[in-house]
Amino acid sequence: MHEIPIEIKESFFDKSQKEEIEFYNDTLDYILGISPKSPDGKSIYYFNVWIERTISNRVAKIFYAKSVSYFSVMIPDDENPSVEFFYALISKSNEDFAKQFYNLVVGNFLESHKTPPPNLQQLSPLIQSCIDKWNMSVRKISMN
Repeated sequence: MHEIPIEIKESFFDKSQKEEIEFYNDTLDYILGISPKSPDGKSIYYFNVWIERTISNRVAKIFYAKSVSYFSVMIPDDENPSVEFFYALISKSNEDFAKQFYNLVVGNFLESHKTPPPNLQQLSPLIQSCIDKWNMSVRKISMN
């Protein structure tokens, strides 16, 4: 597996907010992108994991960041990637995102807000749905 370092595509942090503000919404969303096989005919597939985190109170958005991690992976034509495989990519991206989040908020009131790890049980059905769609469309096209 080859990984390109995480890239923060967009970020916003309202540092004027005060620490005592109650946070009503802290969301972390994952988007899994899957591609056809490499055009050179090798069994190399490209995957990306987008992470979006939004922290807001009832009045305003305080923090927003969107990142992307890219992976190229060799997968034999007779094998399917598992839920655990994609979860590992999401977890790696999440760890990298957590470091970037900390760098963006260090020294400010959000510094103590940790980025939680992804929940395998919650993500499993969504990942499986992505695998099924990939097998029925993108991968099928790649193999023809």
